[in-house]
Amino acid sequence: MVSNNRIARNRLAKELEEIERNPPIELSVGPVDDNLFHWEGILHGPLDSPYEGGLFRFRVDFTADYPNKAPKIRFISRVFHPNISRNGDICVDLLQKQWSSAYTLTQAMICISSLLTDPNTGSPLNPMSAQLYETDRQKYNSTVREWVRIYASAESLDM
Repeated sequence: MVSNNRIARNRLAKELEEIERNPPIELSVGPVDDNLFHWEGILHGPLDSPYEGGLFRFRVDFTADYPNKAPKIRFISRVFHPNISRNGDICVDLLQKQWSSAYTLTQAMICISSLLTDPNTGSPLNPMSAQLYETDRQKYNSTVREWVRIYASAESLDM
């Protein structure tokens, strides 16, 4: 019988190989210190959004139950968004109840990128940003752009 740990390692090695062979445009990601269960990367802010130009650092932790259990993805960069908490936790159905072993990390990150432009204000982790998104989109967008400038610029990556 093959252990879960071995299944997870094989799957992660395949995903890493695919990412290296066909790098996604919207992100760069890979293992930290050759640890297949701990990755870090950068998600590029979606074009034509207030997040455009942002370089958002994130961390991914996989368990031995991957791909049957979703990875834990957390932003390292501060992100002003209804579905992202102060400590970088992300509330998106794909990483909770809708996860399937058919999904890959790249697909999860594309979903998170899409969430940036289309938040779910009905289930906020950051109620203040959700309220601002609903009541004053112009102020919400300017706040996002300010946070991108401060926390997700190329200069902030060196911090």
